[in-house]
Amino acid sequence: MAVLIRTADLSPARRRAAWREAVCETLGRSPGWIRRAAEAVAAAIPGAVHRVLADQTHAVQPAPLASELLEFFTTVGSSAEAPH
Repeated sequence: MAVLIRTADLSPARRRAAWREAVCETLGRSPGWIRRAAEAVAAAIPGAVHRVLADQTHAVQPAPLASELLEFFTTVGSSAEAPH
């Protein structure tokens, strides 16, 4: 599980606001307890979402992960809640 927060500004005000742009990533072949933990983390962070990298194991392939990271860090001004 990974929690990503999109911000370069680490001021206290920006850190508080950054939680609105958070995504919890899990892998499609992860055990259920990991998925449930990520869902709980996403539910506990206002505005955060949980996404799954389908058909991936702990040895995640670089291309799907890179695609997710690129989308997350380059989507300016939109919410992390875009459907996946």
